[in-house]
Amino acid sequence: CISDDDASIRSIAATANQAMLNLIFLSPEPFELPALLIVLRDALANDSVATRVASLTWIHMLHEKNARLVNSSIDDLLPALLSTLSDRADEVVHIDLQVLARLSKDDSDNRFAHVIEALLQLFLENRDFLELRGPLIIRKLSALLGSDIYLTVARILSESDDVDFATIMVQVLNLILLTAPELVSLRASLRRCFQSDAQP
Repeated sequence: CISDDDASIRSIAATANQAMLNLIFLSPEPFELPALLIVLRDALANDSVATRVASLTWIHMLHEKNARLVNSSIDDLLPALLSTLSDRADEVVHIDLQVLARLSKDDSDNRFAHVIEALLQLFLENRDFLELRGPLIIRKLSALLGSDIYLTVARILSESDDVDFATIMVQVLNLILLTAPELVSLRASLRRCFQSDAQP
């Protein structure tokens, strides 16, 4: 109903959706999370931007409410979230990156590296996607997760056998590092490393 043709129905649906979000987030009662995540995952393929945004908002809220339970379904959820990064709507991509960043912050089982590895695999398999969306994705994740993303990508690339892909990624990362406002602090840290009085 969030994407209904009738504006009044859309408005009521949006209000009801927000009320349900708040209710689930605050409720101590258990609920069928796996079944709900399947519905939300499938909604990411919906034709409506509003529906895809609502689905991502729910996933974000559910992870905030109970990260452990959501992480238990990560193998089913992650491919859909990565696929959504190629969405035509920038709004969807930005919220999707917020969800991926939230999933990455839970490092109980090295989730951060797992998400970055999956993202690099996506870039490897689709060079056009890397060219079109890669800089935006890396900049946004750098803003959300900090410069650790560069260290993780560097480690993964250093272990890669695909020299051509590693070279392309290094070029992309260097360009972003030199120009992106999200990486000002990392540039400042690198400059300090080259000062004569820098600590080893």
